[in-house]
Amino acid sequence: MSALNRVDDEKSDVKERRRDDYRVGIVCALGVEEAAVTAMLDSTHLELPGLPSDDNFYRFGTMSGHDVVVTCLPAGVIGKVESTRIANNMRHSFPAVEIVLMVGVGGGVPSRKHDIRLGDIVVSQPEGSHPGLVEWDAGKAGAGGFVRRGSLNRPNRIILHCLQQVQGKHTAEDNVLNEHISGLRKRQPHLEPAGCKAPDPQLDILFSPEYVHPNEYPSCHHCDKRFIVERMPRVSSRPFIFYGNIGSGDQVVKDAVVRDNIARQYDLLCFEMEAVGIANAFESNYLVIRGICDYADSHKNKIWQPWAAMRAAWYAKEFLCVFKPARTTRPVPDTVNDSFLSTTNNYSPLMAKMNGGLKRSEGTCQWIFQDENYQSWCEQGGLLWLSGKPGAGKSTLMKAL
Repeated sequence: MSALNRVDDEKSDVKERRRDDYRVGIVCALGVEEAAVTAMLDSTHLELPGLPSDDNFYRFGTMSGHDVVVTCLPAGVIGKVESTRIANNMRHSFPAVEIVLMVGVGGGVPSRKHDIRLGDIVVSQPEGSHPGLVEWDAGKAGAGGFVRRGSLNRPNRIILHCLQQVQGKHTAEDNVLNEHISGLRKRQPHLEPAGCKAPDPQLDILFSPEYVHPNEYPSCHHCDKRFIVERMPRVSSRPFIFYGNIGSGDQVVKDAVVRDNIARQYDLLCFEMEAVGIANAFESNYLVIRGICDYADSHKNKIWQPWAAMRAAWYAKEFLCVFKPARTTRPVPDTVNDSFLSTTNNYSPLMAKMNGGLKRSEGTCQWIFQDENYQSWCEQGGLLWLSGKPGAGKSTLMKAL
């Protein structure tokens, strides 16, 4: 385990902490996502000594009053296999973690029902018969087509209550996300400008599903404008936040027709590739937060990634404002657990029985040595049957023998 904390004098907190002080974990898949989360930290912490069994790299800090540990997948590695490994490492290195947030970017699924735009935020929340996160490519192809198998756990009740609180807050008051992100640039000059300012809204272009991006052009400047989907301009620049099912799979979705077919089947709002690994490792103690950076079609590019990542990180900060850990005491350290297990493994019920119980009073139990049955048994061997009511003193008599 290694740490990569950037120590800014204005944000540095030199208070010494232990691994079990960290109750919140944040996992990112891309460096641009980790940078956005780190920028949202209220303070950064000193690194902790590593564990030889953990090859994750961590950043530590405080966000909305919580001590959080942040990690990211290695460069060039994507998918649920690696995210499962990363999450399991975090779970073992930080046993007090009660919730893990998967924070980053995703491909949106725009529809008539959900007018999702680039820069919007999608949060996993149970919808219909699905738990909020759907592993859409988990199953088996048969004669009747692809059959999806299994289902992930839905977030626990505490997380769902917190989502209700955040939704109520954003309904009652207009959020100040844009102002907050703009201020980050002044407080942290090292931040990339792309993450602190929204791209030109004219770059948010949605094409009809049947229109495929020409491979010979890297951008959409040469795309046929006749296939642009006309949408009403938004009056407010604040992000729209959508709650519902997020599709997670090992395949990159970059075909609008495929996107829409899968989304209709599972009622999905966006696609991503790593959250299943987090759900597998932390069961119901997780939440997925995605900033929309493309439309999961052939026109996808990375222009909106920094801004979408920053918006997702902002939502994570908002969520943690209302989240309260359920655990009020520290977990038992591993060394104590190991010592306890060693003691219990060496426990012998027979020896405990022989060594336990009250000692007989001096002079008692002498009668058995004069008993004819006992004397005969001593000479001939075999089985000596001693019977009596509960509490009559059978065990005490056996100890006398």
